[in-house]
Amino acid sequence: MVIPYGAVLVGLYGFHSAWLSLGLYHFTILLVMLAASRRGSIKSIWAGFNAPAAIMLMPVCAIAAPLIILLWPYMSPEHSSLQTILAGFGLEGISWYLFMASFVTAQPILEELYWRGYQRNDSRKLCLSDIAFGGYHALVLVRLIRWHWVVVALVVVVAAGYLWRQINNRFGGLAVCILSHICADAAFVVAAQVLISRP
Repeated sequence: MVIPYGAVLVGLYGFHSAWLSLGLYHFTILLVMLAASRRGSIKSIWAGFNAPAAIMLMPVCAIAAPLIILLWPYMSPEHSSLQTILAGFGLEGISWYLFMASFVTAQPILEELYWRGYQRNDSRKLCLSDIAFGGYHALVLVRLIRWHWVVVALVVVVAAGYLWRQINNRFGGLAVCILSHICADAAFVVAAQVLISRP
């Protein structure tokens, strides 16, 4: 569970590089996945599809985009624009667009494989992996938004992690989790693109 924390601390805090952070995170996850696959512990990303659950959850996750845009005047740091912050982490021009593509495709699949597949837990109660999943997001968000909104986001992401884990357990696969996670990540990058495109 410490993998994303190390990736964020080294990449984002140490080298001020979102690409290094994401690359370390994905590379380490892939190493874990390769080791785990030999034990047959990874669920297929295609398993567990349930149309009603997907239809219900995907719009709920996508609604994050208009909410972020609407609330951004209250969430944004006082002395820095989002465009300036992202540029400080190497996300501008073509680099930003490539990062968005990676964030909406590879990121949700690898995260679900790692947090809900590899870190499998059948408990109906909140567990450490749910909290750890939210905590690493908070470590990123503290560089982007005001601290009290980080607390709000932490609660939301922990709840999302718990819900995705229950869905994985309920339907026996990651398909619904991945599809709704893609919608959530797409909502974040769409909101960011709208905000940095404003004059």
